[in-house]
Amino acid sequence: MLPKFVALSEEYPDVTFLKCIGDSSAEASALMKREGVRSVPSFHVWKDGSKVDTISGARIEDVEAAIKGCM
Repeated sequence: MLPKFVALSEEYPDVTFLKCIGDSSAEASALMKREGVRSVPSFHVWKDGSKVDTISGARIEDVEAAIKGCM
């Protein structure tokens, strides 16, 4: 998924893409718990400070559709 995620970040330069590895630190683990991440990968789409979509699983087409839906 990472190469596809990177490709999307290059295709949509006005969108901020962040990656969180849940077991890398206590803070990352707390963030995933707070956001209700139950499966990996999980993509959370935010716009203007509000979460607008969550995609669970390796469904890059759904991630791109969510991004386009926010534009």
